[in-house]
Amino acid sequence: MKKNISKYCVLALAAVLAACSPQKENYDADTAFRVTLYPEPVEFLADGSAPGESGVYEAVVLVNAGAATSDMGWTASLEGNPSWATLSEATVNSTFKETYSDKEHQISQKGISVTVKPNTEYRRKAVLNITLANGSVFPFVLQQLGLKADAALEVLTKDVAKNGVEFIAAGGKMLLEYSTNMGDLVSYSSSAEWLEWIPGEPGFVTLKAAKWTDKENGREAVFTITIGSPDTSEASVDIKVTQLPADEFYFLWGESVRCGTEIAQAIQMSKGDGNIHSSKQFFNKGEGGNRIWLNPESRELSYPCFILAADGKVVEVASADATLPDGPEIDVDGLRNLSVNMNAKTWTWNRISTANCTPDSEVANYKTKAYTARDGSQKIWMTEWLRWDGGDIWPKLGSGQTVGLVNTATGGYKEKEFPKTWDDMTYGKPEYETVESGLGTLEVSSEKGRIYAFSELINGVPTFGRGFARYEPLPGNWQRGSVIVDAVGDSYELECLKTVTPFTADPAADEEAHPTLKMQVQGICPYGWHVANASDWLDLAWAASLMSNGDSYPVRASDVNYMEFTGSGIPNFATWLKQAKYYNGAKDLIADGADEFDFNYYPLGIRYMTQGFTWQGTRAQTWVPLVFDADKGEGWYSTFRINVMIVNNAQDKAQMVNLDNGQAICPIRCVKNYIKK
Repeated sequence: MKKNISKYCVLALAAVLAACSPQKENYDADTAFRVTLYPEPVEFLADGSAPGESGVYEAVVLVNAGAATSDMGWTASLEGNPSWATLSEATVNSTFKETYSDKEHQISQKGISVTVKPNTEYRRKAVLNITLANGSVFPFVLQQLGLKADAALEVLTKDVAKNGVEFIAAGGKMLLEYSTNMGDLVSYSSSAEWLEWIPGEPGFVTLKAAKWTDKENGREAVFTITIGSPDTSEASVDIKVTQLPADEFYFLWGESVRCGTEIAQAIQMSKGDGNIHSSKQFFNKGEGGNRIWLNPESRELSYPCFILAADGKVVEVASADATLPDGPEIDVDGLRNLSVNMNAKTWTWNRISTANCTPDSEVANYKTKAYTARDGSQKIWMTEWLRWDGGDIWPKLGSGQTVGLVNTATGGYKEKEFPKTWDDMTYGKPEYETVESGLGTLEVSSEKGRIYAFSELINGVPTFGRGFARYEPLPGNWQRGSVIVDAVGDSYELECLKTVTPFTADPAADEEAHPTLKMQVQGICPYGWHVANASDWLDLAWAASLMSNGDSYPVRASDVNYMEFTGSGIPNFATWLKQAKYYNGAKDLIADGADEFDFNYYPLGIRYMTQGFTWQGTRAQTWVPLVFDADKGEGWYSTFRINVMIVNNAQDKAQMVNLDNGQAICPIRCVKNYIKK
């Protein structure tokens, strides 16, 4: 038959094996025999056809001795004579076109032809052997797809596929979960004798590591899960397993540790010089006495172990019936650095907090309220704008609200006139600046809240709420790819969203795809609190939907998603945030239940350095720590805001949109930290 071989759709499934009996002549010339199939073996379709015009796999068999073509004879056979495949020798006709003249030549070469029957089962394989006259055998693998799905295997145990499994020197067990479409067609193997396995229920296997005594070196192994078989298609996954050296170390756990009371989930502490052990963790008030335990060298409870006492001592616990001391006093749940000296049997810790953040003593001065979240938990909000100015520091954090200026911009600097520092008055205009900053004449009040530059509210660096560039970069620790450890100890790699609407109607899926929606960033909120994140605001909309049934402005649960929120806005949500006493003449855009909802979204206004203080009394916006790629120049990113009540109060929707102006200065709301064990 006539065909142009160059039109074959080729899938390379086997490499030519190294030839046997190589002979070397002068200059180490290689005269070893090699065999190639042209085109290379294809993957047959389930219906029995092969890719290409004819639907049959035909290939020329080429024999080479070194670089030269050989006329040595050969025979072809299918290993095991599979019933579903037929092999025959064939004359393969092809067309060769000269590169420059376009002349065509008809070529006939000796080769093979393979046909296969339809396959209603799984993928299958056959081995095609080409045997030379000198006895050398060259195998090639032929595959055919099946109507049934190929083997699929996924390790479900968190982080195992990515990071592997780690055992301590004492050994132990770890349960792995996986999913497969091949039922019980599963096998296991280990590259080391010290690593064993115990099969469990379908989809589960327990790894078991023996004890290791080397105090200087750890060891590694590979555990392999294989599903399927050569007759059904196969899939496998290799899991890296490491075992630590037999050094002295401790595991942290207990009712007041984020990992909880299951010692199997205990957190390994870091060991430093002088038998000092440390850990950065979220510690919370426990129900049974703030118990924080230290277990030596194992995640299996053994005695003696140790417990932290309120007086700063590390107390040995000799047995299960020992009398336990009172645990540490935990005044506020939060992130702390714990340091334990096992030589002196003492411990200390300190808070991990933002510089110049709102002190604990201020929390009681704010109204708070619990709102029901989407998962049924309660989130506690401050129902007032933050008004902390840093106390005795100079300059102050943020700026107060202008007195007597309602919805009136006071003017702003031109871009080239922007100040370089908070007290730069090179282009200073007193009528644009505040009395409290010592730079101007505008009277301000903090009674209903303050407005902050993003660098102030995130890092606590005070600038009197002044911006220094038209497109001001976010702080250096808030650039694309930066890793943020939030107020409860979770790590997030900063994602810069390219569009304001990358979201769907499925909030859970969006939060999995974009984890930064859930970051609990403390900023200058009090220790134990964080700047309200996107997830918090969506939960607030959910709380409004629960209260709004039968109200004049119902919030539909189906609208509580990020697609609506970052699109045109969640309908009627704004009517629940504002209250009539703050929005004169807009009572028809305020829900009947807004007073009971009691969120007090006062229209504090904002400041743009190019416009001045503006929108007081008509617009309420707030920062959301979610980064947006505004494409305004290399290295410059914007952030997000919640935008409510624009166009003379005529707004019933609440939107989460990006800020297109880098020097905007907005107020913030704080939410109490929460953890999910």
